[in-house]
Amino acid sequence: MDVAPPGETIIGGPSFEDLTVGQVFDSAPAVTLTEGLAAAHGAIVGERSPLVLSHPLARQVLGGGPVAPASLVWNVSIGQSTLATQRVVANLYYRGLVLRRQPRIGATLRTWTRVVGLRQNKPRPGRAATGLAALRITTASDDGEVVRDKEVADAELRLQVHQ
Repeated sequence: MDVAPPGETIIGGPSFEDLTVGQVFDSAPAVTLTEGLAAAHGAIVGERSPLVLSHPLARQVLGGGPVAPASLVWNVSIGQSTLATQRVVANLYYRGLVLRRQPRIGATLRTWTRVVGLRQNKPRPGRAATGLAALRITTASDDGEVVRDKEVADAELRLQVHQ
């Protein structure tokens, strides 16, 4: 990791050589799903779910308050996982994503990201190490229930990081 001079802060994620299997990134700030956040997100990406669009229908079918859009939950979760992926220089592949339950508006989400596998690319003279990292991304709501999980067995998230 880079070391900042006294009084300065370096913002950036780990380089490939800084990653270790089992390492956990869990310091992303929690995000509360609000109606305003859901509306702004929906204005950008759209929303078709009747349970999200109609609060009376959500109360009738599910009981309780309105549900948060699944795409908003995905995007918040993936965004909170970027502590581990700030130096990505290749594509990220999200496969096998599981939304275990759809949280309600007002829920606060926390995400932790665990390194579950590493494979170094062929070393090149004069260049920092690069490689592939498989991550498990898990998001839970403020009641402790897991909302979204990326199963380890299906880990296909691969990223290339460099210094």
